[in-house]
Amino acid sequence: MKSRRINNWNSGALAGVLGAFCLQPFDVLKTYSIVSAKDQCGMATGCRLVLSKYGVFGMWRGVTAAVGRAVIGSGFYFLLLEEFKYLAGSSNIMIMGLCSGLAKVSITTLCQPISVIKVRMESPTCQIYSSLTNAVTTIYYTEGIKGFYKGLAPAVIKDVPYSTLGYAFYEKYVELFSALTSSDRRNPVVTFCAGVSAGFTATIITQPFDVIKTRIQLQKINGGRYRNMSESVRTIYQEDGFEGFQRGLWPRIAKRFFSFPLVWTLYEQIKISL
Repeated sequence: MKSRRINNWNSGALAGVLGAFCLQPFDVLKTYSIVSAKDQCGMATGCRLVLSKYGVFGMWRGVTAAVGRAVIGSGFYFLLLEEFKYLAGSSNIMIMGLCSGLAKVSITTLCQPISVIKVRMESPTCQIYSSLTNAVTTIYYTEGIKGFYKGLAPAVIKDVPYSTLGYAFYEKYVELFSALTSSDRRNPVVTFCAGVSAGFTATIITQPFDVIKTRIQLQKINGGRYRNMSESVRTIYQEDGFEGFQRGLWPRIAKRFFSFPLVWTLYEQIKISL
């Protein structure tokens, strides 16, 4: 039992760290697209701005927070997911999706403080934090403990459905691609194709909540006006209409195109090899 749990933790943490480091540029561009002016929110424009202001390393702004969150978040997520699946004792797709959702709500709440730091550090419009430690102390002294939980509600609303739907879709797509290739999940091609399909499907559905979450988390340093989640929804709609809720969609799709299949394929392969 203990070795199984350690194996799940190690596999999840390692897969999460590798995915977070490799794909951080997509998060930087996504955050830029969400917070920039309407006529400057394209991926190409964001890429040029980041490279001109910060150089190549600017594409990895906030990577220390991203890796830290991945170690804790991915490790605990896969550990809890496998525990819930073990306790449920069912291979039903909806039950497994529910297990994923329960694991994700726990991890989203646990990791919210470092998620706030990550979003602020990776934003090209934020230059007030010189390091991860500086970000922690600055937020604490200027905003208090509640500053670390900005955007928790939309984060949960985004992450839990994404995780629930994503995992349910993933398992369904694994079945589909296994049948098409006459193979199973031990074949990395099966898990990669299933991950791409599942990540794309779940991302489209949950993107509006990612926009709301990011705006709320950055409002303190960007002169935000949102007193609550409903006000942020009204403001985004008044400024940009329904298009405003799809800001950063393409960088997020690009990231999920790689991250979901990468993390799940790494997780499956690492777990087999350990």
